[in-house]
Amino acid sequence: MISNVTVGPGPINQPVYSFYWAKVIATLAVVLLHSHAFMSAPLWQDVPWLGLFLNQVTRFAVPLFFVIAGYLIQPKLQRDPWSTLMAYAKPLLKLWLVWSLIYFALPFNLGTVVEHGYWHERVGYWSQLMQAPLNTLFEGGLVHLWYIPGLLSGLLVMAGLIASGRVHWIGPVALLLYAYALMTSSYQPFTGLESAIFPRNGPFFSTLMLVIGFWVRAKGRPMSVTLAFIVSLLGMALHLTEAFFLLPLTDEYPGYDFLFATPLWAYGLLHLCLALPQLGQRQAWLKSLSEATLGIYLVHLLVFIYYKNVLGMLSLSGYWTEFLATPVVFVVSYLIVIMLRKSPLHRLLLR
Repeated sequence: MISNVTVGPGPINQPVYSFYWAKVIATLAVVLLHSHAFMSAPLWQDVPWLGLFLNQVTRFAVPLFFVIAGYLIQPKLQRDPWSTLMAYAKPLLKLWLVWSLIYFALPFNLGTVVEHGYWHERVGYWSQLMQAPLNTLFEGGLVHLWYIPGLLSGLLVMAGLIASGRVHWIGPVALLLYAYALMTSSYQPFTGLESAIFPRNGPFFSTLMLVIGFWVRAKGRPMSVTLAFIVSLLGMALHLTEAFFLLPLTDEYPGYDFLFATPLWAYGLLHLCLALPQLGQRQAWLKSLSEATLGIYLVHLLVFIYYKNVLGMLSLSGYWTEFLATPVVFVVSYLIVIMLRKSPLHRLLLR
């Protein structure tokens, strides 16, 4: 959710307009992922293979946001880590708190509200959140808000190491955090290890992605388009292969956020953007849309929840409802962001 694509003083001194495309495509992928497209049908041998494929092929999105963030913040973070972190964190923490309160307050199941009242619907959700208070602390009012604490906690780890003169430690520390997260989540059936906090939350996954962007910017050695495409494709193929072989280890359909190959996938995609820096330079609409991606991310899950409510009230179902979910949720979320920009609350609800 980065709003600035301009690369300042550093090894690669040019605007990277392709980050506009990266942000928009990644946001579409997040909406597709959270819309649970085709997870109920079609089925082949009672398994929704198309839905599972879409669930995993969209997993590049948040890692790509993280690596771009690490890339863009590198010069300032390395020069003045604490001031940079504070300036970066304040507006994001404000958004996390405000939208958490919104999601705490707004009902999700309108049928329950009509039948039993607002308080009954909300108390059930609040009780659910309180069953895992540490995760709720790192997620906020709704699960997708984990992105903001995840981003900031990863940057906190990096800023602390840089400020203490241990910049060379950020790679090993990030790898250790990532390995711990994998062992306690996707590969937990092999290790038997448990984590007090869901490993996707906090700095466990985010730090390595941020460090990848940080070091790519610091080293200033971009790949060719061909090599970046090959690395991206290889990373995606390995990620999907891991997910396929891990599938039989769980009793329910999993949603692997990150796997061993995911950093390679994100690394290749970042280099692909850097190898095509002028892509999107002349599309003014693209710049405008990319600047709305953080707002779309914040609001889209609520739009999807109400989309499902409306379908339920109208007794509508079928392939077409799943197919329409992503475009409807994306467009409605974008329109809401546009309206919020024009409202007196835009400084409170948007960055």
